[in-house]
Amino acid sequence: MTAPRVDEVRYDLSALDPAERFGITSDLEDAGITFEDFEPDVWVITVSRSDEALVDQIIEKNEEWGRHMQGYSEHAEVGVAAGPGASPNQKRCEGFDVEYCGNSPAETIVLRRVVGQVIVQTSYQVQLVLCDACGEKAFKSFQKQTAAKGWLSTLSVVTNPVVIATNLKNRKNHRRALLAGGDNG
Repeated sequence: MTAPRVDEVRYDLSALDPAERFGITSDLEDAGITFEDFEPDVWVITVSRSDEALVDQIIEKNEEWGRHMQGYSEHAEVGVAAGPGASPNQKRCEGFDVEYCGNSPAETIVLRRVVGQVIVQTSYQVQLVLCDACGEKAFKSFQKQTAAKGWLSTLSVVTNPVVIATNLKNRKNHRRALLAGGDNG
């Protein structure tokens, strides 16, 4: 790996969770910030020094999201009750954004996103326990990202419709599970 030029800043993202790294690279793309990924397995990126402040904010935002998700995961493992009037064995909504929701009923949903790049594609999958409102918000976000960014590589042109259809099916199953869980609680 070569040393960065004076007008560049290098970030080592290898210690971050894969979801945090994906969020960072997605946010960089959304912000129109070009970056070089010299060694993808090491997760070191280089950006222009003029973008440093914005990149710092993007990284901090995604690290904060990662800390919140880790806290929610640990919180859920302890078996905390699912909210006011809920039985202790009901699932509790993890929330989709940085905010913790905590509503119940909540059920697991798996969503996928594809980002097509000229030669390759990046796929992202998340499995969360969400209430109906957060599930809808997550579903719309993933579908929007996939619809906007999922068509730029040859492989993603084929896989993108499958990912969109799978997300639709998973959201339908999520709603069905919520209705079944709500009747039992």
